[in-house]
Amino acid sequence: MISQLRNAAAVAFLLLAVACSGSEEGGPGQPAGACSVDAECAEGQRCVDGTCSAAATLRITTTRLPPALVGSTWAATVEAADGKGSVTWSLIGPDWISIEPSTGKLGGRPPAADPVGSLLQIAAVDQSGNRADAQLRLQVRECTPGAEIACTEADASTCSVGVRICGQDGFFGSCVQLQPSNDAQRCGAACDACPDGSVCVDGRCSCGSDEHCAAGEKCCAGGCVPVLDDPANCGQCGNACPAPAAGTTVACEQGNCVQRCEDGFADCDQSETNGCEEPLDSDTNCGGCFVDCTAVHAPNAATARCEGDAAGAACVAVCNDPRWADCDADLVNGCERSTTASATDCGACNRACPPVPNAVPVCQFAERCLGATRDPACDGEAPLCGFTCNPGFADCDGNPSNGCEVNLGTDEANCGQCGRICNGTCANGGSSCSVSCTWPRADCDGNGFNGCEVDLSDNLNHCGMCGSSCEWGEACEGGSCCNNGGGTPGTCLPGCCAGLNCTRDPESGDRSCY
Repeated sequence: MISQLRNAAAVAFLLLAVACSGSEEGGPGQPAGACSVDAECAEGQRCVDGTCSAAATLRITTTRLPPALVGSTWAATVEAADGKGSVTWSLIGPDWISIEPSTGKLGGRPPAADPVGSLLQIAAVDQSGNRADAQLRLQVRECTPGAEIACTEADASTCSVGVRICGQDGFFGSCVQLQPSNDAQRCGAACDACPDGSVCVDGRCSCGSDEHCAAGEKCCAGGCVPVLDDPANCGQCGNACPAPAAGTTVACEQGNCVQRCEDGFADCDQSETNGCEEPLDSDTNCGGCFVDCTAVHAPNAATARCEGDAAGAACVAVCNDPRWADCDADLVNGCERSTTASATDCGACNRACPPVPNAVPVCQFAERCLGATRDPACDGEAPLCGFTCNPGFADCDGNPSNGCEVNLGTDEANCGQCGRICNGTCANGGSSCSVSCTWPRADCDGNGFNGCEVDLSDNLNHCGMCGSSCEWGEACEGGSCCNNGGGTPGTCLPGCCAGLNCTRDPESGDRSCY
């Protein structure tokens, strides 16, 4: 019994504690967490529908903007939620759009279509400083679906008109329902205005009459045509000049069709039916009608022929003798230049013989190679040029490439002439050769080409020196003449015979060495 009373008292105490706790949090007579204003809630909570709950973050709830129409006033309002107090709005976007800071109302008039859409940067800030941002794209359409506008399309010469229809996407399609324009303000290849006084016919500007054309022009097939020089409308509309005949050209000059010969052709028979029938590069019509080259006989030439193109042909001499050539193209003097006599025209006009060292080039072989009796040695590529050595020089090696390579006045191996050797000094232009002799040798004949030909030590005619001869019966010993001086027969003076035998001539009695 006592135990039951104790439990009942504990339960009553707990109920009393709970009652006291609820009265402190919710106010007198309010349940726990109940509120009427945000101030009755704890920090970080708000009073929502009479109950304190965690405060939500400020956010922009608008996610899409209605499209704008170019040139028309456009407006839309962006909204936010979960902010604390009033919200202030701001915008970053195209210049033509503005936003009211207190309401978030957007507005403006777009100047141009924008099918992709501009991106608007929108920001909202509540009284507590909380910020929310959003990016919204705004498309600017150019038309209302189903609307139509006039359009033009031009090709190379005409203009067509049609319509462009606005599609469901708010943009015009291509130009359709095309028809040739008859509007003078939209005509011709550029679909622009025709000249004053002109009309537009089937997309082309038409002059209408001659009075709308310039001087020298007429209105032909809707266009002003210069009839003074137009071969298709020469003098008047539709008057086409005839097709040119052979060798001719046709032109409209001052309103008249004129036929002329092309360069290199002539109307030699004066017949209009065959045009300019003769090319002026033939032997019988060379450079002009009836200029007959076959009838020309120039000096040193048998005949003449026509050379050059038809626009500048002329008769030139035909040189049948290769020893003569027409180098100045003057038919009057014919083949005026010899190809055998001059080193400047050796074998042909202006074919000069090459220069040769120490020599004068000459046309040496042209006569025998180009004449009537041709030398067989000229077959192949035998040269026509030769050379003549300058005085005092000679071609001793037979090589034409080095010309006259030897100076005959100084060359000891070719002194005065090829192959004549001078063992001393070649002098006097090669006419003499001076030698220096060593005793007992001497050049007693004055001809250096045979060297020191005399031995002065034992020569009876040149004993000791050139021209010093010994008497009969004397001997030349060591360059001196000597005899026995009338000594004993069979003997000679000492030293005279130098070991040789001494003898006496039986008739004269003179003694001599032997």
